[in-house]
Amino acid sequence: MPVDYPCGMERHSYADMEALQATNWWYVAKRELIKRLIEKTHRVFSRVLDMGCGVGSNASALLAPGRDVVGLDASDDALERCRRTGMYRELIRSEAENIPLPDSSLDLILAADVLEHVDDERALAEIHRTLSPGGLLLVTVPAHRWLWNWNDDYSHHLRRYAKRELMDRLSQAGFRVRKMSYWNAFSVLPVLVVSRLQRMKPKPEQLENNLNSVPGPLNSFFLMLLRLENAFVLRTGIPFGVSLVAVAEKSR
Repeated sequence: MPVDYPCGMERHSYADMEALQATNWWYVAKRELIKRLIEKTHRVFSRVLDMGCGVGSNASALLAPGRDVVGLDASDDALERCRRTGMYRELIRSEAENIPLPDSSLDLILAADVLEHVDDERALAEIHRTLSPGGLLLVTVPAHRWLWNWNDDYSHHLRRYAKRELMDRLSQAGFRVRKMSYWNAFSVLPVLVVSRLQRMKPKPEQLENNLNSVPGPLNSFFLMLLRLENAFVLRTGIPFGVSLVAVAEKSR
């Protein structure tokens, strides 16, 4: 199936995301973690960028009194879905490697599952340019190349990251990493098993989001597990997981 958007997402994937984001365990727990990580900084952010905002899955985690939230995405379809949420002060159509905003104009940038889709060195350079001195970057990315599976193909990922690799990318872009942890540890074994089984059979022409197949009772159980993980991530971090989360600061 051809890639439909410059950011590397299929047209139908936005409809999937919109249908899942309100109640699915992965979306809910990640949104809660993002919100708590921001709160834990005890800082005031006036202008925030949701880079690769998609359908606005994380917008509510960024909202706060006196805070302007700007969404950026390369897809008109995604931006229209964001517009319907009413949660963004401004929406910008652009790729992550070219942010059409002035230097040092942002206090916080969220890049949630974005860097794996793009030229990450160029995107991080743009993030660094547009953040004010002392501004924060909050990043989530998929972890471990050995966990590559059809969901990575479905999402048009270019890479999954090792912890050291993400640390180096951020440092080379001029950031001081304040926190980094793996996330979604309980999914490592199931994803590993699935990825190995998938290598033994032909890939279907029509790929589906693997989050679509979780029934209600399991959804609640998985959400409980991830909320428990979130507590550990916020305190000390966890040593393995399907994803990585990082908070990095631009030098003052």
